[in-house]
Amino acid sequence: MLKGLAFAAFVLLAAADGAWAADLPLPLCPNASAVMARNPTLRGAFRAAYPKAVERRNGRGRASGPCLYPYQALSYPENVVLFTLAGVPGQACHGCPAVVSAVFLRKEKRALKPVGFDDDFIETGSSGDLNGIRPARFGTVDGAVIEGGGTFQGQEFSVIEPFLIRDERMKPIGPEGGIPLASSDCGAKEEGEPCREIRGRWRTKERRLHIRYVGRRDDGTRVDATAIYELTGERLSLVSGGEIAAEMRDYRP
Repeated sequence: MLKGLAFAAFVLLAAADGAWAADLPLPLCPNASAVMARNPTLRGAFRAAYPKAVERRNGRGRASGPCLYPYQALSYPENVVLFTLAGVPGQACHGCPAVVSAVFLRKEKRALKPVGFDDDFIETGSSGDLNGIRPARFGTVDGAVIEGGGTFQGQEFSVIEPFLIRDERMKPIGPEGGIPLASSDCGAKEEGEPCREIRGRWRTKERRLHIRYVGRRDDGTRVDATAIYELTGERLSLVSGGEIAAEMRDYRP
């Protein structure tokens, strides 16, 4: 707890170097300050990256066009990575993905210094929103896993997209199109009718990504299987669990 409080104090005192701080690539989304007020890490990272940002006032909290939304900040031993979206989550069209950018900030004494930007490095999810972003570590390299998905005509599906952090860039390590994480067709079935509900949970161990899938198929058979991907060079390759991996790919809308 003390460690968390210390870091919160650190980010609140973070100040950007004027030579590196960037102008806003888009207008700041309405009500962004309310989002950041609940998250000191996010607020400190955003202020360090964009110290001149001014929020547009909009009582309805809706954006009239693309805008910069502070989504999440992940803390690593030497850096903080700020993730932003190009719009308010949930306000884009149903089939419109979230457009994600990253700002890399180095921890320097009691300040955060922007050292790199990776604009629009991925488009995923639906309605301009994501399911989440979590830190990850592959071997000795820091990274992140982005989860996106959506529900289409009662069919729910989600994928994860793993990245390494390399030279102030988010480097995708595949597989192309992401790795299926969850699938359900229960929303497309009548009440009481058998349906598919399979969900995965992932973790990393050394250079491997493990995904355990549990649930049931449409025919009622149980699912409890694990797929394992290994980082070779800078690409993930499937090394175990080929059957469940292929089955989850087949469920993709």
